[in-house]
Amino acid sequence: MRLADFIRNHSDEIIRAWEENARRCPTTPGLSEQEVRDHIATMLKVILSYLDTPDDKEKENPDTDASHATAAKQHGEQRFNKGFDTLEMTAEFRMLRADVVRLWLNKLGRNLDEVEDVVRFDAAVDKMQAESLSRYVDRERRARSLFL
Repeated sequence: MRLADFIRNHSDEIIRAWEENARRCPTTPGLSEQEVRDHIATMLKVILSYLDTPDDKEKENPDTDASHATAAKQHGEQRFNKGFDTLEMTAEFRMLRADVVRLWLNKLGRNLDEVEDVVRFDAAVDKMQAESLSRYVDRERRARSLFL
């Protein structure tokens, strides 16, 4: 099963995983149920439009880019207004990618060690990115505080 077909057929399951991950975030208690899931359905549609576009075709679709920018920007603004920090924003998307791939592989039900290696590689890179970003943000805050 192609990934786009999986996302299309299992979007409810993916959205539930998104909500479960969001509830683990320390800032989430300030979000209503609607705010937790506001933008994920639209963002999944945008992901599908990219997956459904052949590589040899132009990936820049003005309608898709506009909806993506709108959903992504609204999501970022909402999370900022609710007190999320950069790490929490990054974690939401990291967990979305990991959940979609994990759910997809489970549905395939085959021995896909090579693909699992890619998932584990992504997880390792994500962890390093989060650690690096955490240090960066901490240093940026200190520098800003010292400057002020």
